[in-house]
Amino acid sequence: MNNLKKIFEINVASCHEIEFDYIVIGSGAAGSSSAITLAEQGYNILVVEAGPLALTDHVGSTSLRYNPELLKTVSSSYSSYSEWENQNQEKFPSQTWTVAGGRTLFWGGHSPRFLDSDFETWPIAANQLKEDYEWAERHLGVNRHFFHNQEQENLIKMGQESTINLEPSPLAVDAYAGNSRLPHLLFSGISRLLSSKYFTADIQSKGIHLLCDMQAIRLEAGQGHITSLVLEDRLQSHEVRLRAKHYVLACGALRSNQLVLNSNLKLEHQPGTGISEHLFCKGLIRLRQPLTAPVYLHATAALDEPYLFEIHGPLGETWYDNNYATVWLDWHKNTQYLLLYGFGVAEINPDNRVILDNSTLGYKVYYQHTPHDIETFSAMATKAKKIATALGGSLQKIEFQPPGMSYHERGGLVMSEEPPNGLVNERGTFWNYKNLHCTDPAIWPSQGASNPCLTITAIARYLMRDR
Repeated sequence: MNNLKKIFEINVASCHEIEFDYIVIGSGAAGSSSAITLAEQGYNILVVEAGPLALTDHVGSTSLRYNPELLKTVSSSYSSYSEWENQNQEKFPSQTWTVAGGRTLFWGGHSPRFLDSDFETWPIAANQLKEDYEWAERHLGVNRHFFHNQEQENLIKMGQESTINLEPSPLAVDAYAGNSRLPHLLFSGISRLLSSKYFTADIQSKGIHLLCDMQAIRLEAGQGHITSLVLEDRLQSHEVRLRAKHYVLACGALRSNQLVLNSNLKLEHQPGTGISEHLFCKGLIRLRQPLTAPVYLHATAALDEPYLFEIHGPLGETWYDNNYATVWLDWHKNTQYLLLYGFGVAEINPDNRVILDNSTLGYKVYYQHTPHDIETFSAMATKAKKIATALGGSLQKIEFQPPGMSYHERGGLVMSEEPPNGLVNERGTFWNYKNLHCTDPAIWPSQGASNPCLTITAIARYLMRDR
């Protein structure tokens, strides 16, 4: 048993003695937001996590970020690869992390809101989320002025002159130190759980309790309600049954779909279908002149341009590494390269789906880009070149990534206003099981072009408040 486990976690045997109000499955953005929101209302919460409690902060908030090779070793120690496959049986590995905090230990920190128009297909209106977005921005520690300097303002003006709308990027970097408090730095789900005033390692105290190394296997159901959650104790290699009044799926779109598929629940239609993710490209811009100050901008999305570009640097002639998403924190003075990441909205293909199999993770993803997706990729390439030119530079390189590389999946358990059109209602509760809820993007009818972490947090807050 590691020391973090001894300090922060409860014993699985003691869980049988307590009737929890909610078991939340997952400790990332959706899980931490769900648990804290429920605890604020006086509920007793158990958060179960498949991976170990290995880090208590985002890697970019630790000294690991100064040693990229060690950072890669840490990342790979807690990750494996799911298989994505297209209609030509081409296979694409997609990295997934099994560790407390999940992807929020390694994400890049870009935190814009979705556009109001991104919610047009949802049973939730954008104006219903106002207080939830505000809460999410506080929860993530979103900072709109982390980089603020004249060179960044000059680039914004150059974009405007070429009709490209560039904005300073909101970043989940709480850099404020005051009242004897150190900065939180980069957001991660596990850091917010552990720092919450509701978190406790005392099983006799009401609040948020944590149990790691417990892989959710299936849900067991009675007549119209879930009776228990079956987990594999990954340290002892045996099954454990836990019970609560309510169960919350918050383990990421693919894992939540897998869990529902494994459970053979009686549902209106097949779960796991209509999966989508962001269309993802990465590029490198070479400016004519080096910069002496850091920049982090984004070119905004619009209805007629459903894609967003993140632009940051200056850096040496480097390239994207998904283990080092916060490379922008360590910019290089007097260099002239900017990294560019583009995220586009994919067309929802009903044939794209999660499939159970006998692989290490227990699932794979069938995913085929549509002709409309290919057109969007082409439009993104054109826009990337325009951005580079507007900034007085040139696009040195651009690559469009295969399926599974954006790590921004949604769908499969979508919400709806009526039972025939989806599996959960507008409050994330399954139509057929009133004590089963989902707060992660598995239930999203669609998604905008922005990095989804802030919206995951806001939606989870909305779904779990007023319970």
